[in-house]
Amino acid sequence: MAYRLVLAISDAVRRAAQQRLTGREEELGDDAGKMAPGWSADQLRGHLGDDILAMLMQDTDWPQVARQLVGLQQAGVDLSVFLPQMGRVTARVHQAATANAARIKAEGTDRRADLLRRSMPGGLVRDAILSSPAWPDTAAAMGRLDTAGIDVARILTDAHQAGADVDRAVAAVTAAAANTPAPTTAPAPAAPRPHCWGPA
Repeated sequence: MAYRLVLAISDAVRRAAQQRLTGREEELGDDAGKMAPGWSADQLRGHLGDDILAMLMQDTDWPQVARQLVGLQQAGVDLSVFLPQMGRVTARVHQAATANAARIKAEGTDRRADLLRRSMPGGLVRDAILSSPAWPDTAAAMGRLDTAGIDVARILTDAHQAGADVDRAVAAVTAAAANTPAPTTAPAPAAPRPHCWGPA
């Protein structure tokens, strides 16, 4: 759940950043979508525990989760930085869940939004989360983590930095593309001039 929460937040930031910078969100092509589950599993090995990765891959939403990771990579996010961050978040959650079995009362989406506003500074990351179509699912994941005794505010703090990194990566790739001159087409060779052959 922690992995999905951070990835959903990062994907929401990626979409919002692309929409702001280019006016549209980049979507995966069919071929990339089909390759996403296998490719994403390879990237996550070593960053997530084998048991966590196995659980992710068994879930029915694994293809969508995998597409989100591919979308971040294609947007220019440095996965060698991003994935260790994800691994640290999930490890902390695992430790907290093991150490603390106390359950707290579940809260509604409005309460989750209040927690988000208290935990994250205003700006693109927070706005992207709250306006994302995935916000209800994100809020539900926060509720399940709270119920398990997890410090959701700490996860949100970490996720804010990850989201800021996604925003910067998308902006850098977009700026680089905008500054790349369009290829020029070489002029076609001139047609040979006709010769006037006089008498020998």
